[in-house]
Amino acid sequence: DVALGGRERLGDVPQPQSLSHHPTNKRSLIVILGTARTRHKTQTLVAALRRSLSGVGRPSEPLLSRQMIVEAAMAIVDECGMQKMTTRAIASRLGVGQASLYNHITSRDELLELLNAKVLAGVDLGPLDHPDWKEAVYGGTLAFLRALQAHPNMMGVLATRPARTDPSLTYYERMHERLRGAGLSAQDSARFLFAIDDYCIGAALNTEVEVEINNRQDKFPLVTEAMEAGRPADHHEATLRLLLNGLIATVTIPSPRQTHAS
Repeated sequence: DVALGGRERLGDVPQPQSLSHHPTNKRSLIVILGTARTRHKTQTLVAALRRSLSGVGRPSEPLLSRQMIVEAAMAIVDECGMQKMTTRAIASRLGVGQASLYNHITSRDELLELLNAKVLAGVDLGPLDHPDWKEAVYGGTLAFLRALQAHPNMMGVLATRPARTDPSLTYYERMHERLRGAGLSAQDSARFLFAIDDYCIGAALNTEVEVEINNRQDKFPLVTEAMEAGRPADHHEATLRLLLNGLIATVTIPSPRQTHAS
């Protein structure tokens, strides 16, 4: 046993050269060597466990963040409506305690602002770079509508809260930039955007007026014909064209020559 143990296997435990020189008997030496081996194995196991658990207390990614809370809240609003978006529902979806949410978001009002910003951050501003200002405004308006349509249950929040988040103000700034660049006054530019907001928020609710003829086709033939035709696939695109063309017809836009002269 002594020869097989050796210093290499028992670490720092010193080994006697022979049993005859050891102060204890052979049985005592065997007990000592057995204890040393057990201690050595235990230390090796503990070291291995420490190495394997070294990263457990410090995850590489946070267990909770503002972004995760906003994503969960938006999913609840989209799926169930604004009334179901509670701290309990958010915490349950994330698998955390309700109190932990307030380490990242202080109030429901702040959360609504973040949700508002998330919706408007979805607006594609690329169309506003179109060289033709009319096409730019049309493209920007359509992009705004598409972003709202992705979250119809958010319309009550968007319609009743001031536009003060960076994504909201960025969109309006770019739209005003194109309208004012075309020669519209500040008042006319604002009128355009008020009309665009009213239409897009209403359209994003995705509600249709239900019409029931109830065997009165002879009395209301034109309504019957319209209902049978159904809503065109490009309904919103065509309506936006009509809206913008109508707005353009109500304002005085200086010609390029007049703009250059001024």
